[in-house]
Amino acid sequence: MAAKINPWAPAGDNIKGVRIILDPKKTVNYPLLHAWYMNTAKVSHKDAVSELLKAGNDVYSYEFIGVVAPSKPKKKVELCEVCKEPFIQQNGEKKCLACSK
Repeated sequence: MAAKINPWAPAGDNIKGVRIILDPKKTVNYPLLHAWYMNTAKVSHKDAVSELLKAGNDVYSYEFIGVVAPSKPKKKVELCEVCKEPFIQQNGEKKCLACSK
């Protein structure tokens, strides 16, 4: 489990980011969390989340990484011809999802 976090930049730029890792070397200090994370025992979602909150920052590692900024297509917002509410148009449709049903 990891997340990459980086600032906005023009597509194709190489930018600095940070990778945050739920580190199994550190979760061993929290047996219930470690068992859930490594799938070695049946642990309820409630218990896993409780243990994760108790652990706080102790179970994470991070590293700085280089990231190529992805391109992000521009969204086209249209007004639904039926209900007149704005919606994100995907394929030239004239009605929002709710009015299309």
